[in-house]
Amino acid sequence: MRISADNDDAGYVSAERRRGVRIYLDGIDLKDVITADEEDGYILRALRDDLQLLVFENGQLVTEEMRGKVKIIAPQRIQ
Repeated sequence: MRISADNDDAGYVSAERRRGVRIYLDGIDLKDVITADEEDGYILRALRDDLQLLVFENGQLVTEEMRGKVKIIAPQRIQ
């Protein structure tokens, strides 16, 4: 399964339908995930600073790519 908050992504799911989704990478529950793909083992998430504020550079949200075993737990309305 692939799920994304990016409306330009093939896995886009609206915010209302994403409610209740949990995303795990190597067993760790992650927050601020923009895109997650179980088959590719890929997560793109927003980066936060030491004060837990979102990081922006030149007006753009800074993201980080992470790889590993991705598990998406989604309500029935998405599956």
